[in-house]
Amino acid sequence: MSPSPEHEEINLAIMSIVLAACEELDIEVRPLGSATQRRAELQRGAEPDSSFFFGDVERDPTANCPDLVVEVEISRSALDKLAIFAQLGVPEVWRCRDAVAILKLEGSEYVAGARSAFLPLDCAGLSHQMSLRTQLKRSAWLRGVRQWIRTCR
Repeated sequence: MSPSPEHEEINLAIMSIVLAACEELDIEVRPLGSATQRRAELQRGAEPDSSFFFGDVERDPTANCPDLVVEVEISRSALDKLAIFAQLGVPEVWRCRDAVAILKLEGSEYVAGARSAFLPLDCAGLSHQMSLRTQLKRSAWLRGVRQWIRTCR
């Protein structure tokens, strides 16, 4: 089933925030979009809405799980994918619905966290920026996102 326009707008907005943060803060990033994440020995895989590698972006994406995956929840919950991402060892998942939740892998389960381990961004700020995207023209929103990011250093 194809994602809805609303789903894709949210996904692209989150992706824009991540990429802007990496540019503003000089963080190396390798975005892999919705590339399927799997490990042969698990015989399982999942397709995130977006995925990112940070730092050593030369890592082989077929042999390593991404550092961060994004799951947009419009019509269905990402809960079924969380177990797969945990088995794959994905350290951080951002779940986006009305707000952004940052989930961090602890042991074999995800727990809610206030801040990202990879970017100096928090749930409250991310959620606020996402709410502003519907109130502003895209270019004005992106300028505001970049200004906010500069305050997060």
